[in-house]
Amino acid sequence: KTVSEMTGKLTDAGSLFGEFTLDGEAELGLYYINISSGNKSVVGSFEVQEYKKPEYKVEVAFNKSSYTKGEKMTGSVQADYYFGSPVTEGTVTVRLYKKNFYYPWWWWNENAWFYKGFDRYAYFWNSDPEFFAVVEGKLNDKGAFAFEYEAPSDNERDFQVQAVAEVTDASRRAIQGSGSTMVTRADFTITTAPVQYYTRKDEPITLKTKTFTFDGKPVQSKFRIIINKQ
Repeated sequence: KTVSEMTGKLTDAGSLFGEFTLDGEAELGLYYINISSGNKSVVGSFEVQEYKKPEYKVEVAFNKSSYTKGEKMTGSVQADYYFGSPVTEGTVTVRLYKKNFYYPWWWWNENAWFYKGFDRYAYFWNSDPEFFAVVEGKLNDKGAFAFEYEAPSDNERDFQVQAVAEVTDASRRAIQGSGSTMVTRADFTITTAPVQYYTRKDEPITLKTKTFTFDGKPVQSKFRIIINKQ
């Protein structure tokens, strides 16, 4: 069923703009846009769905910002109606996902402000989220549910754990919320870098070494530096 049809002309930059307004009685489902010129065509799509205002919100939080491998992770789910009362008769499904994580080399560099301007580089992820566990339960009379699960210990790297909670109330309406924490190989991490990258013979080389927790707090620790010549 064709709902709209129009013709247009490409700009000097090779672009095309058009618009189409859906009426209030538009059919729900998948719509296709077909743009053709001569014997060539491209197809795009979009979906039309009925919007229903959510009646309650779901918040998920871990009790700590980071855990070490094998430690028990604990957190909570809170569901409240927007008019103020808690969701008291709801079932909860918490799905846990993990994703590898490491700080980029520039994280504690004096020019980090420059790199942090690019949001996608704020943290370095090198894998897609991997589902590893599910926890189920029911909300209490305060709209809360506490969950716990042992942090995975089979990874050789640090990673982020994301908890996605789905709450279904008595009317069978399902709303999701999420929260995250870190799971690391140790309580803190260490980084080191030379102050200058070139030096002359017989000149001192200054190194900066920092130890800090994964939420950025400094840690006092003994360390050893090994210098290799290539």
